[in-house]
Amino acid sequence: KIFKNSYNLKKHNVTEHTERKLTPERQQCKLCGTWYRHLAGLKTHMKNIHENTNDEHRCHICSKVSTTERALKRHIYLNHKCVRKFKCSMCLKAFKRGQDLRVKHISLHTGEALYTCPNCPMTFASSANLYKHRQRLHKMEYEADRQQAIPPHIIKQTKTSTSKVRSFGVSNALANPQIVIN
Repeated sequence: KIFKNSYNLKKHNVTEHTERKLTPERQQCKLCGTWYRHLAGLKTHMKNIHENTNDEHRCHICSKVSTTERALKRHIYLNHKCVRKFKCSMCLKAFKRGQDLRVKHISLHTGEALYTCPNCPMTFASSANLYKHRQRLHKMEYEADRQQAIPPHIIKQTKTSTSKVRSFGVSNALANPQIVIN
């Protein structure tokens, strides 16, 4: 495997090559319901999607307003630039991201439910359907979850850990652009 920096290499070694494999607990965003494999993914999501900023980040193509500059760049790439190159072998539908095909779309063919409503036993194949379900049928609970303050420690931890990782990764990347293990 090839890694961009030694941080990713170390993380890989801990999760894949230790006697006692660590399986992080999945985390769900309380604001939009998106699931992440571990707390680090949730922290990044909170910072990039839900952190309030006073700046307006408007798409020059369709005028959509994003919450952060990174979210705007992602929007432009996924909605205006990216080609649908991941094709389903069962129905030939194409996707821009491999994870959308592997995780979300294939579940439609297998019948596997990926999302469960926290307020009732209903299950869904997509987070968008869960989101709409909660908005329509569980308005009070949904609004209460949305109004819940973002835990400041998540955003604070993200800022400190991200700056450490970035500074370590950048200097390391300059010295060693690719780290290879066999």
